[in-house]
Amino acid sequence: IMLPLLMNGHSRSKAKQQAEEYLKMVGLSHRKNAYPNRLSGGEKQRVAIARSLIHQPKIVFADEPTGNLDRPTSREIINIMENLSTQLNQTTIIVTHDSLVAKACKKVYFLNEQLKEISKNEL
Repeated sequence: IMLPLLMNGHSRSKAKQQAEEYLKMVGLSHRKNAYPNRLSGGEKQRVAIARSLIHQPKIVFADEPTGNLDRPTSREIINIMENLSTQLNQTTIIVTHDSLVAKACKKVYFLNEQLKEISKNEL
C-alpha cells in the first residue's frame, strides 16, 4: 500500500502513516505485517482497494472487483467500496458480470450492441 506513495516521493514515515490509515479503513489493521501469501482472497482485494485509494482519486475504476471471491466476501468488498466512495467523496465506476455487484450501484448501464441504462428491477 505504501509503494505508490514512495514512488511519488513521499517520505517513508508519511507513507507508512497513510498506509496504516487506509488499512484501518478496509478493516485490515490487524494484518499490517502479513505477507501477501498469508492473506485470503478477500484480504488481498481489500489491500488492492486501499492501494488504489491512497492517492485519493476523484474517480476509481474497478474491473470485476469481486471476480474471484465467494458471495459473502463479495458482499463485504462491495460494502467497503460503497462506504469508502461515500466517505471519500469519490465516483466509482465498476465493470462487472455479477448482478450482486450491479444491484449495489446507483446507476447501471448494460453494454450489448448499444449502451443503455437499466433499472435495478431489470437485473
